[in-house]
Amino acid sequence: MTTRSELRDRAQARNVAVCYQDWRGRRVEVADETLAAVLDALGDGPANAAARVPHDVRDGVAPFPSRRSWGFTVQLYSLRSRASWGHGDLRDLADLAAWSGRALGADFVVVNPLHAAEPLPPVSPSPYLPMSRRHISPLYLRIEDIPEYAGLDPGDRARVDALAGPLRAASATAALIDRDAVWDVKRAALQIIRAVGLGPRRSAELAAFRARDGGAADDWGLWCAIAERHGPDWRSWPGALADPGSAEVKRLRGELADRVDFHAWLQWLAAEQAAAAQHAARQAGMRIGVIADLAVGAHPGGADAWAGQDVVVAGISVGAPPDEFNQRGQDWALPPWHPERLAELAGGPLAELVAAATRDAGGMRVDHVMGLARLWWIPAGMTPQQGTYVRYDHELLGGVLAGQVSRAGALAIGEDLGTVESWLRGFLASRRILGTSMLWFERRADGTPRRPRGWRRGCLATVGTHDMPPAAAFLTGDQVALRAGLGLLTRPEREERAAAEAEAATWLAMLACEGLLAGSAAPSPEQFTTALYAYLTRTQAMLIGVSLAEAAGERRPQNMPGTTDEYPNWQIPLTDRNGDPVLLEDLPGHRGALAVADTVSAGLRRRTRRGRQDLRLRTAAAGELRVWHRRADVRAAEPGQVGRAVLGVLAERLDGGGQDVAEVPHAPGAGGAERGGRRAHGPERVELRADRRDHAARAGGRVAQERRAGGVGLELDLRVRLPVGLERPDVLERRRMVPGAVRPGVRHIVDAVVVQVTVLVAVGLAPVGYRAFRAGHAVDGHRPGALGQAGSVGVLAERGTERVVGGAGLWPVRPLRL
Repeated sequence: MTTRSELRDRAQARNVAVCYQDWRGRRVEVADETLAAVLDALGDGPANAAARVPHDVRDGVAPFPSRRSWGFTVQLYSLRSRASWGHGDLRDLADLAAWSGRALGADFVVVNPLHAAEPLPPVSPSPYLPMSRRHISPLYLRIEDIPEYAGLDPGDRARVDALAGPLRAASATAALIDRDAVWDVKRAALQIIRAVGLGPRRSAELAAFRARDGGAADDWGLWCAIAERHGPDWRSWPGALADPGSAEVKRLRGELADRVDFHAWLQWLAAEQAAAAQHAARQAGMRIGVIADLAVGAHPGGADAWAGQDVVVAGISVGAPPDEFNQRGQDWALPPWHPERLAELAGGPLAELVAAATRDAGGMRVDHVMGLARLWWIPAGMTPQQGTYVRYDHELLGGVLAGQVSRAGALAIGEDLGTVESWLRGFLASRRILGTSMLWFERRADGTPRRPRGWRRGCLATVGTHDMPPAAAFLTGDQVALRAGLGLLTRPEREERAAAEAEAATWLAMLACEGLLAGSAAPSPEQFTTALYAYLTRTQAMLIGVSLAEAAGERRPQNMPGTTDEYPNWQIPLTDRNGDPVLLEDLPGHRGALAVADTVSAGLRRRTRRGRQDLRLRTAAAGELRVWHRRADVRAAEPGQVGRAVLGVLAERLDGGGQDVAEVPHAPGAGGAERGGRRAHGPERVELRADRRDHAARAGGRVAQERRAGGVGLELDLRVRLPVGLERPDVLERRRMVPGAVRPGVRHIVDAVVVQVTVLVAVGLAPVGYRAFRAGHAVDGHRPGALGQAGSVGVLAERGTERVVGGAGLWPVRPLRL
């Protein structure tokens, strides 16, 4: 009989949490029943050691935005035009991107997951519960944009137009989205168009697409063909079909070849139209374009689960523990990946998903990015409150994610809202995976709204999310009434309403303090919404996401976590404050949408003009050195910044090898992002001189030793009242140091009595050999545990031509160019 102690020891050995800290900071012990169920689902330990992960995967680093910018966030199905069939489509996405990029100066559009759904109605309404995350739902096809549509004879053209008529009419109403009706009609129209056939060129393009996908489109087509016969849940299929490699499945591949071809053809069409949307975005001047969304998981009975039974855990669903807004927790009905088997595969399943998602996109948002490190597992038959955390190899998965988006030249944005471990955001920043900062959750320790200068830089900043009521509902209190009516409150409605009114009052006071709301009269919901987005422009967030629904005046959330049939989740079309439909063609004249867009664009322009100074230093040896200073607030562990109140020392091998990074804390509060409202000043003195310098390094980069190297460098000292950082492009590889660890051989930490930064810039052919961040308070590097005083991990050096090595306070420095 297993004792409680033995059970907990087994759980900890398999990276299953036996206790955790809830959203209020309280310690919660996990029940034995939960631990036993999770261990049973994990099964025996891995038979093989973890696969050897390539170095470039574990050290993958994503691109970073080249400038601050904004864009709309939209639930694409909700955005209809007069030409769409009752459901937003990829042509609507292309037109939204083209208009907002060309007319408004937007740089991106963030869309909901466009993942593939069931091949036959009924179609699941949630885009976050797909049958496959690797493929695109044909619901988003614009039928008329299929080249073969032009080849229809008059009779077939009339049939397709007759099918489309009622759905086009539905687009002009505020009725809920009817996916089943849309898919029934589109599927019939697609069958008519397919009968036209393909010419030689188009046939070759389709064959190339199927080959490029490595058979993935055909495998998806096979699952769809079987699902058309036996239903969309493989767990209910005849036993001989449970194994994708069985003889019966192979026989059906031949028998159902026409249906397999049909569904593979649909994926080709969807990929073409997705690529066209991204092309339209870039042609309109967008630097990023479409940002895709990757759901946390896929349906347990769907194609991904059927094909990936060796890595998907049965009898477990993923969700979230109770938090401030969802006080009963969440169960997303999605099975998790097995952490140990995923490690054995070197993160391959994740790599395939990211590659597919970024093939025709400028970025990717990863829903619940905390899943790279741990997921909340809920055993079958238990409530969300009865779950526990299970850990994953975050170094592996973070490297896979960053490496794949880097290959695609796309951004990575992690949705890190809710219960987040304190170290995780620093880790994501070290991979240049942007976070998500939502206005309602950005509070200081005392519960008051975080001032703009306290927001982090490496993030997508938004007012809300698809799971939150729009801003107008927070002002009016509609969100409390809605949640109370749905039974989602865990305290009396009176108390909840009082708390909501108090929160709204604090934000009204903050907006007034920032000069974003004038006068003493209560603002309208439209004025409140516009002011909140103006507030976002005063933060240092690199990306600002403007909810199209909020800008249009919508009062209802797209999704209410904790509900299924009680609320029309994912079925609400784009409407205004009166509940009237807003079509794509209406947006150029929509006062609310234009007001928010103009406010954000103007706010970003003003911040750019105010923030940049240009200092030019000329020398005969090195030519022109240009250092750009920009006013910016910073927080811990973001790209281009060291941890809050942390400086560091870096030594690099002269032959281009590894390097050692150490963190050094300085005087308390000297470099914090918020310092009582005081602003830092610019450089007090700049000196440029030639000097000879000792360099610290050792082959392999793991142990730093004093070593003299030839070559003369230019040492640029910037004496400032707060630390700044510099970088010369293409010379440094990022390394991450574990908090609290002293890397062997770090013999010396630079002693200094002033706050300054020293960068040795090479002259001629001599490589950069040494960089040091000097602090007003040095730490004895010989003492074990000294680095633990830093308290967080800073990103001290990064590869790339537009990166900042380090900095803290209000004056980070742009790259140093030779």
